[in-house]
Amino acid sequence: MTGKDFDRQLAKLSACVADVAQVENARVSGLNVFQYAAVCEHLFEQRLADLTGRERISTFYADLSIAEYFGMEGVLDTCKNVCRHWRDSVEMFSEFVLCVNWKAWEHAARNNDNWAQAYSQLYYAIDELISQYYADDEEKADYYFRYMD
Repeated sequence: MTGKDFDRQLAKLSACVADVAQVENARVSGLNVFQYAAVCEHLFEQRLADLTGRERISTFYADLSIAEYFGMEGVLDTCKNVCRHWRDSVEMFSEFVLCVNWKAWEHAARNNDNWAQAYSQLYYAIDELISQYYADDEEKADYYFRYMD
């Protein structure tokens, strides 16, 4: 898949989220956007180290958390920007896709079913897109699949 093909598919990302209107902002009572993002990022960092032994290399989890304050449109915009700018860095992009996946699990645990479903749909769409994009690059594809495993 070429970069132009990737960009064309990326433009359709919004369509993968079934009903954006039902996903409201994710404001947590008593926390401002930066406190919410910091708490989420800290929990991601801890969980990543505990479960995989890895250290985070990005602020993508906090970025997604901040975007949640602006509703699903903010999350979609963040996803598109990350995909556009980081698709060729397999290390960064792999962590991003993991963040999207873990956001689905986070919201499922918090009983935010609409958010969990939306993040799940985004995860599957982005995973499919990057799998196609890395299909002709065995080294990147291997890294991505090992990281996600």
